[in-house]
Amino acid sequence: MTRYLFCLVLLVGCPSGGDDDDASVSGCEELALPGTSWELDPGGEEGQIHPRTVLSGDVLWTAYNRPDGGSSFGVFVVGHACDGELVVPPVRVDAGDGNATDPDVTVVGGRVIVAWQTDDGASPYNLSVRIAVLDLDGELVSPATRVVTTDGEGAFTGQSWMARLTAEADGAALVLVRAAGELQWQVVVQRLDLEGAPVGETLQVTDGLDARFEPAVVSDGERLVVAWQESFDGSEGFGAAVVVGNDVSPVVWPQLDAPGIGVSLSTFGGETWAAVGRSSGVNAGTLGGEGASVPGVALAPGVAAHSGGAVVTWAEGSAANAELFMAAVSDSGFGSAVPVADGVGAYPADVVALSDDVVLVTRAVGPSPTFRIEAEVLAAP
Repeated sequence: MTRYLFCLVLLVGCPSGGDDDDASVSGCEELALPGTSWELDPGGEEGQIHPRTVLSGDVLWTAYNRPDGGSSFGVFVVGHACDGELVVPPVRVDAGDGNATDPDVTVVGGRVIVAWQTDDGASPYNLSVRIAVLDLDGELVSPATRVVTTDGEGAFTGQSWMARLTAEADGAALVLVRAAGELQWQVVVQRLDLEGAPVGETLQVTDGLDARFEPAVVSDGERLVVAWQESFDGSEGFGAAVVVGNDVSPVVWPQLDAPGIGVSLSTFGGETWAAVGRSSGVNAGTLGGEGASVPGVALAPGVAAHSGGAVVTWAEGSAANAELFMAAVSDSGFGSAVPVADGVGAYPADVVALSDDVVLVTRAVGPSPTFRIEAEVLAAP
């Protein structure tokens, strides 16, 4: 649980999740020129962290944290064109009723859906997952609302956090971690409609006395793929499952069969990639396929799938002074590691494929605690 505790201390929201759908290059192939970069929220307060970006059509939507005075954070969303031009100015979506952290975002059906966790200081359960929905102009459609999941007997009333989103045909799938009483942290799926309201019963993905945390989720159009970290009999590892309709099936994924420090997922053309950070390097591979690895101590992995394979990012070094790398990965293995930036904090970067040849990396930069979020278009390695 060492990495888990490290993430809590830093409010990192360790790596997870990935791109929602197949990479779209609509409007991006001409605009997204390698070497282009921009600051996400230049007018916002310093201390910006936790960027999560999704490409929808020709707009890059990013959810992120910005300080809200003292040690608390608010959740903001901003939209940019693929050349960095501001499309939708930063919009605050949380209600300011607690410390709102570690957001995620997806876009479906003309709606921008944002999820995050809030610590409101309540007793005995202080952690909850909140949802807000905007239209494509950045106007709030559904204000910040607490997500109420079910447990077979009615509304669940325990702790909930570590929310991740992915788009589905008629709404979104929300994956979160929850616990109550003697129940250890477990992964569940709650489907949402386009207004952010729960649809159907909550699906239990994991159970038992072992703790699961930091989930990731993608949809390949036919099923959800969910992965997570877990603490099993005192050791750390990963697990995975596929969800078709309301049916949950555990899967064996060799790339996840090792202790690690973060998992990220991405899908393209029905092929789902996972990247796993480990103390001995970063592993990557497809569901049901072969894997590959790069040696080193890899923190905060990210992965962006495209038609030729995927691009994997990871950090090496200390939390205060890490170096960010990326590499191409395919069925034939990893390519050479390419330095992206140094002197960055080990808050997770986010990587999105804009085409087979170009990726966008969004990251917190600058000395701690004066982080600002920067997006940079890079040639895929």
